[in-house]
Amino acid sequence: MPYLYSLAGQSHFTRFQISGNEADLLEALKLYNIGVKVSQNDPNTLNDLGTTLLQSYRYFKKSSYLQEAISALRRSIHLTPENHPDLPPRLTNLSSALEMRYTNLTTDISDIHEALDAQQRANQYTPSEHPRLPSRLANLGVCNLRLYEHTQDIVHLESAIDIQRRAIDLCRDPETLLSGLFNLGQALRVLAINTGNEETINEAMSIIERCICLTPEGHEKQAARIAFFADLHQLLYSTTNNIADLNEAARLHAEALQAASEMTDGLATYYMALAETHLLLYQVIHDIDNLKAGMGHLRDGANSVASPPSSRFQCARRLAQVLYQLGQEHKHDILESYQLAVELLALIGGLERTVSDRHKQLQFVSEVTLEAASVALSIGHVLKGLEWLEQGRCLVWSQLNHMHQPWDVLREHDSSLASRIQQVADALEDSGFTKDMTKLEDASGIKLKAQEEVVTRIELAQEWETLISAVRNIQGFEDFLRPAPAVKLLQWLPDEGIIVVINIHDIGCDAICLSKVFDEPIHIPLAAFSPEKAEELGQRLRGHLVRLKLLAREGVDGNDDTDRALRPVGQGRCETSIVEHVLRDLWVLVGEPILKGLDIKPAETPTTRVWWCTTGALAFLPLHAAGLYTGPDARMGETTMSDYVVSSYTPTVTALTERVRVSKRALTTQQPLGSGMLTVAQANAKGLPSIPGTLAEVQRVEQVASRGGISYKTLIDKDATVERTISGLQEYSSVHLACHGTQDAGDPFSSGFFLGDGILDLSTIAQQNSKSAALAFLSACQTGTGDANLSDEVVHLAAGMLAAGYREVVATMWSISDSHAPQVAEEFYMELLSGVDEGASGGAAWRRCGAYALHKAIKGLRNRLGNGKSFKSWVPYVHYGL
Repeated sequence: MPYLYSLAGQSHFTRFQISGNEADLLEALKLYNIGVKVSQNDPNTLNDLGTTLLQSYRYFKKSSYLQEAISALRRSIHLTPENHPDLPPRLTNLSSALEMRYTNLTTDISDIHEALDAQQRANQYTPSEHPRLPSRLANLGVCNLRLYEHTQDIVHLESAIDIQRRAIDLCRDPETLLSGLFNLGQALRVLAINTGNEETINEAMSIIERCICLTPEGHEKQAARIAFFADLHQLLYSTTNNIADLNEAARLHAEALQAASEMTDGLATYYMALAETHLLLYQVIHDIDNLKAGMGHLRDGANSVASPPSSRFQCARRLAQVLYQLGQEHKHDILESYQLAVELLALIGGLERTVSDRHKQLQFVSEVTLEAASVALSIGHVLKGLEWLEQGRCLVWSQLNHMHQPWDVLREHDSSLASRIQQVADALEDSGFTKDMTKLEDASGIKLKAQEEVVTRIELAQEWETLISAVRNIQGFEDFLRPAPAVKLLQWLPDEGIIVVINIHDIGCDAICLSKVFDEPIHIPLAAFSPEKAEELGQRLRGHLVRLKLLAREGVDGNDDTDRALRPVGQGRCETSIVEHVLRDLWVLVGEPILKGLDIKPAETPTTRVWWCTTGALAFLPLHAAGLYTGPDARMGETTMSDYVVSSYTPTVTALTERVRVSKRALTTQQPLGSGMLTVAQANAKGLPSIPGTLAEVQRVEQVASRGGISYKTLIDKDATVERTISGLQEYSSVHLACHGTQDAGDPFSSGFFLGDGILDLSTIAQQNSKSAALAFLSACQTGTGDANLSDEVVHLAAGMLAAGYREVVATMWSISDSHAPQVAEEFYMELLSGVDEGASGGAAWRRCGAYALHKAIKGLRNRLGNGKSFKSWVPYVHYGL
């Protein structure tokens, strides 16, 4: 019976190959799946299903087909005995699928390692005279080439070339020969790029020319082979400077584009390659026709809807760059091209991926947001620049915020649709934070289960898009979950204070200042600042922190029980001067020009609130502490940021305006700590230095809360388990965490707090969705510092607490002193729960706002310690949110 379903499935797939009708393909897949169920996971039927899905992916480039193919092939191999004759072809199919996923979807090196292992196993079981050995060798060669591209280890490249030569020598099948020739040509091109050897280029060209001559007209890979031949001509031009080689490259790229079907998944890639050749010709011979042709092909590639979003993105961005270089008379087209590029970012980091994988994809493309904003500002479109910064930054947080939407208004129009959206949102959020288990050993079936989760996530993402489209068809919901235009953002600005968005890019560095009292945003160019300067300052500061071991909340060292975090170091004055230099440059190049542009004056007790929204490398620098602390220009009360404004930070403008909107909906909440406080102290986390100051810290916090009539619950050491802490977060609207923290650079959402039985990580925190969360005080290490590779995704613990619904968060940029932390916390809460400080204006705001309380508590610490060596004690404290 299973055989009949497989036979029927094969018939429908054959008809699909002839007709191109996707309905035939879907029927084939349906029949194969029935066969799998009827046979109770027969390995033959699973392999047939997997190979059909793999072929389907080659046609339509739907990631779900490829993920399901890998799932079916893994299950087939799992059920196939080690010495079974069908094991080698099944391993080869899996190897091909994993290599394809690496190349087109993940760029995850573990996929290539697994593909290489699978192919090596397959080849071990393949006799030397077997007719399939050449194709399996060719597959192994491709895996080695991919491994070289990732590792740059020349051994893998040499292996790839040797293996491909052997495959060609053994080859008797025409189709396998064509693949082998192409693979060898690819490997030789990589070698030629490395060595600059013209003979290697000529050998590669000879091999690829032979491959093209043997390729039948209309072959599915004809276009790719012609395009690659064009690439070789362009590479040859780079060594010969012979314009004939470049002209031939343009001719071949045009031929490849013509050979490609309009529905080819890589059509944008063909347009991009042809465009770049024309643009290079324009640079060489200054022929305007080449310039026009290049821009036209980029435009066509950007609008090629059948192509992957990443390829379309590259075309749109490149077109925008070319137009910008031509001058402002192309304003409209520049803005249109960047608009498309920014919109495509959301598809590149789509919901069908895990959160971790979305960050990996965005890491290499999100910089376009800063570029687009800089261009918009340079041509006078301030609001458009702001809009793009909001739309293109913190994409994953925006997606999570969509999952946390209140669906009440929609429920009034369509309760069943609202209920289903909420169910899918919850499932997508859970699936997005799934740890990637597909790299683990397969003995227990963990990898198979993980692959099934991938398929489920893809299906959920597809249903989500369908549901959102259905909602947008309802009158009044046309813009449901669309990025808000800048004018809508301005409607929910805080009643008082100024939001300062600072964009840094090579094109220009600028501040966009927003306030309800401004008629329009104020644009302040920062002409003396640059991304390079921000990187330099960041490297100096980080080097200083590493030398002082200030990237963890440190405890008792056995020698000094008075200052547990700040251990004695030589050349103290030299170390202090590094911080002074960083803070001075931040003041002169960034802080002072902005304050002057806003006409903000120093005050004994400043009341002007500023929210800093920083981008790029500036996001890791303490702008709130900028100032002149020594030297002839430094005068007490006039040359430090804290003497002008009360500073807070926000990941994006939207993150803050959302807090404003939610707060205005809940005007009944008057207490700064809401419905009580959870205090957590973990002084003796396993494997980490003891930090006894955490115990004193929560005791002081409890005393202040008790005097202020605030209910609280305390969890200490072994009682402070992950489960009990999560339960407390749900019960109490405010939380004070005093413990060790960790920032995981490899997996930012694994960053977290060390508790009694493990780590409360960022992924768990971000999934909380409290409607009444008030304040989170994160008295641990690096809770307000994210991953430098994801600066514009702002992935840190403070941002996670904001995403979980907290109105405001106190966090740290680096280690805090275990001896100073208790007093800082005590003075913070005393100020938060006290009346208005005499002489301050805006009385009630002081009572409800942690920014002012932190400002005063840190001022007290500075007064006790003095400047100089106290930098490392008070600078790390930062405030986020309202």
